Amino acid sequence: MLPAAAASRPGDPLEAAWVRRTETMLRPMAGCHRGRSAISLGRGAPRPLAALAACAGLLAGVAGGGATERDFERLVAEEPHMGTVVRIEAYIPGDASAPKAFRAAFDRIGFLARKFSSYREDSELRQVEKRAGRARVSVSHEFAFLLGAALRIARESGGAFDPTVGRVTRLARADGWRREGPSARALREAWRRTGWRRVRLDETSRSVRFARRGMQLDLGGIAKGYIADEALEALAKAGAHRAMVAVAGDIAAGDPPPGDSGWRIGVDASGPAGSVERHLLLARQAVSASGSRERHFYSGGRRCSHIVNRRSPECTESRSAVSVVAPTGLLADGLATALAALGPDRAEPLLARHPEVVAYWSADGPGGTEASARSGRER
Repeated sequence: MLPAAAASRPGDPLEAAWVRRTETMLRPMAGCHRGRSAISLGRGAPRPLAALAACAGLLAGVAGGGATERDFERLVAEEPHMGTVVRIEAYIPGDASAPKAFRAAFDRIGFLARKFSSYREDSELRQVEKRAGRARVSVSHEFAFLLGAALRIARESGGAFDPTVGRVTRLARADGWRREGPSARALREAWRRTGWRRVRLDETSRSVRFARRGMQLDLGGIAKGYIADEALEALAKAGAHRAMVAVAGDIAAGDPPPGDSGWRIGVDASGPAGSVERHLLLARQAVSASGSRERHFYSGGRRCSHIVNRRSPECTESRSAVSVVAPTGLLADGLATALAALGPDRAEPLLARHPEVVAYWSADGPGGTEASARSGRER
């Protein structure tokens, strides 16, 4: 059993009212089933967390290398991070330490979440914003890597994904989601201090400079996928290769469970939450969902997505949701954000750059139903 993790401090800027279990478009399928493995991210209040919950390892069947279910202990643990509940499921072999494996993964998640948070004054992201408009700022390896990946997707998507929209997104979320949002004038003013081309990143020296003062970053559209990847790597280093990490709508899967060919993931319908449209089987892959069902605001009677777009600076009316399967969580998360901003009609050029990726589209609204599935291989 893992010792219970410390609950977030009251008033913590990262957690505050944002720590809650959200309805996600992706949910690992619930239960401990014979011959199958999955976890549940069902709705409800988060547990501040904590102990590992073990499901009995009673499954027969042989996985790669001859390992059977009897050789592993199936464990599940949760902790609150990044305004959601992170859930990890892993099959721990007898020669590995479950407490060390889970603790390493959650510590890595917490470390990276503190770096990339736009809610915390002490995060590396906020410190870079304060200084990079005046001088070149040295950044950590992780920050340079993630910002570099974000800028590459920005370039590939023609700016549909833009990591410099922090001033816009913070303004939009200031009074909470699903409420009347900021004025059109305030949004137009915020957009003036954005632009991914204004970021001067030197990945060799790990330093960054903004070409304009007052710019703010938002790495939320790519960071959770990267953090899921890093947690999966931490588990593997501790001997837990058969694992899955779920950070809200971003799921990274490692080696498959014993006796199975992959982790079974259900993609939610994007209308009323809870119904499964599609089942996926993932091994050494990731999936990310992006849409505005939960996070949106209203302006002049219009529903405006939290995924903002320069083409419609006052209100991005998104009616499409997308789930992306990719080799890594970082790529799945970043592309899902970009594709959601582009919409299905403008997605093909970006998908064509990534033949290894599959995108599943659905209507993002009440009664939404699956529309299509497209691969980067489809030209």
